[in-house]
Amino acid sequence: MRGGTANCSVVFSDEPIGSPVVNDADVVICLNQPSMEKFEKQLKPGALMILDSSLIKTRPTRTDIKVIAMEASDIASELGKMMFAPITMLGCMATATGCFTRDSFEKSLYEILPERKHNLIPINMEAFDRGAAFAK
Repeated sequence: MRGGTANCSVVFSDEPIGSPVVNDADVVICLNQPSMEKFEKQLKPGALMILDSSLIKTRPTRTDIKVIAMEASDIASELGKMMFAPITMLGCMATATGCFTRDSFEKSLYEILPERKHNLIPINMEAFDRGAAFAK
């Protein structure tokens, strides 16, 4: 979104989800400074913030959260496309939280991408793995 922050909330649960609205997040992924500043306050104490240190030069002001700073945009650039930055951050989140596995992510790509795009899955998995390394 030009000129402002854009966001998306995702709720993971083994139980039925009563509402997709997230007021107190367990994890926030920030791709830019305005998003970090806006969504930092929505984290629960002890929650995780993953930020793109290629683009965000300051750190959150809160001391009651865990922060993983990774150079997601730089990694994406090395891989040849900026669209891989969020994928690296998903790999980091999956490894740091255990909320989904590498195998389930790869399986999902095969299920949702049209077959003509399956050639992109290996590079997406490389981006995922590069992000996962930051959480270890």
